[in-house]
Amino acid sequence: MNYKLAKQLEEAGYDIEGWEDGMYKEPTLSELIDACGDKFVLLEREKHSNGNCWWSAVGEVNGKRYVADEYDTPLEAVAKLYIKLKEKDLIK
Repeated sequence: MNYKLAKQLEEAGYDIEGWEDGMYKEPTLSELIDACGDKFVLLEREKHSNGNCWWSAVGEVNGKRYVADEYDTPLEAVAKLYIKLKEKDLIK
């Protein structure tokens, strides 16, 4: 996870450990999924005909789906889903 995404997570309310001299403890995939709580629905890998792959994370609240897609890693996809849900005040 790059610094920019870690900073976005922190600004959205995720407790990033560290931040000393630009260093931080990267959250694990499990930790981010747990942070999304019961709003997290699935993580999906898409492979395209050109051989490229990307990841999508899907959340659902009251029957409405929220998607963070086309990310290089599952960690990025779930981090973006967390940010999206927090921006909409759908998770605490």
